[in-house]
Amino acid sequence: MIPAWQTPNESQPVAQGFEVPGPQTGQVPLLQAVTYSPELNPIEPLWADLKRDLRRMGLDTVEMLRWALRRLRAALPLHRIDGWFRGALAEAQIK
Repeated sequence: MIPAWQTPNESQPVAQGFEVPGPQTGQVPLLQAVTYSPELNPIEPLWADLKRDLRRMGLDTVEMLRWALRRLRAALPLHRIDGWFRGALAEAQIK
């Protein structure tokens, strides 16, 4: 895979490095990686919410952090998870 942020000229040395005989094609196939789209990934809102909530708690120790993470995970309502997936789906349909 060639990272999406590389231009074809930048990725040419990478591509040449992979031009080795393969069992069926004669070369290792290269794929252009898509850019990362956090708005399409439903886990991103979870991390954003967790980080926001943890910052508000002002935790001082690793034990407090573990306790807070267990507490936040247990209190996570299903409608919020559903909303994250619906939001990602809606965003994907817009693009």
